[in-house]
Amino acid sequence: MRTMRTTWAAVAVALATLGLPLAGAWGAEPAVVGEQDKSDPSKIHDCLITPIQLIDVPAQEQGVLLKITVRENQQVKKGDLLAQIDDRQAMAAKSVADSKLLAAEKEAGNRISVDYAKAKNLVAQATYDKGEESNRREPNTTPAIELLKLKLEVVASKLETDHAEYQLQIAATNVDVRKAELVAAEIDVERRKVIAPFDAEVVKRLKEEGEWVKPGDGVIQIVRMDRLRIEAYVDGSQLAPVDVTNRPVSVKVKLARDQEAAFEGVITHVSPLVEAGFRRLVWADIVNRQRDGDWILGPGMKAEMTIQLKR
Repeated sequence: MRTMRTTWAAVAVALATLGLPLAGAWGAEPAVVGEQDKSDPSKIHDCLITPIQLIDVPAQEQGVLLKITVRENQQVKKGDLLAQIDDRQAMAAKSVADSKLLAAEKEAGNRISVDYAKAKNLVAQATYDKGEESNRREPNTTPAIELLKLKLEVVASKLETDHAEYQLQIAATNVDVRKAELVAAEIDVERRKVIAPFDAEVVKRLKEEGEWVKPGDGVIQIVRMDRLRIEAYVDGSQLAPVDVTNRPVSVKVKLARDQEAAFEGVITHVSPLVEAGFRRLVWADIVNRQRDGDWILGPGMKAEMTIQLKR
């Protein structure tokens, strides 16, 4: 299996060097993608095993590659760190955003101005009520102009209370703004990480530590190995699309030292195009297995596929 994986990596490198689209290249030449058994149309020999997902994981931000954490043939899980772009500036911005949020939360929780304005209003209202009470007991004890000033104090202190509560509402909104800024800063930090988008195996490192990368530059090439595809051509004169669509398949693959492995799958695609020789491309997706820590199947291998046709 180590030899198989090394061969697959070499094929990928060669195709990339020639500028060929790796995933699409597997079905480019019909002659190598299956030969239908003339006596039994359900059986197809020399089917090609191809990757479902083979991608160059890109950088999302520009910068210097500080670290590459994987090597060729290494198996990675979805979410694993593949490489790290210089994020010192982004981390500093995140720290600033974190501090601004903390300050905003403290400001939003500060009710001193509201409590002071309410207390001031209570005093003003009590002073005004006392003046009116004095005038009821003894007219003109508190001059009219003085009562007006006291009434103004009551109104002004009530407005101060309303303003202080309004400022608290603004402070609460500012907390939401600071939270959003922190989220944006955290995203900016994460975008400087090259992350595995799915469980896969590393084919090759496209960049090395210390290199400058731009958004969209491929950094690590990975291939999905847990699910693979079997591509083949069927004779359109013998089998119509309805005969094979969504039909179960049995797959046999010859391995080293005359060993053999069997797999089950389902036809997931029947091409709408009829090609030369009245042939139609079909493929089945199968679940790969591991043996002694290595994947049994690999892209580029040949297989025999039997379609369980409707009877």
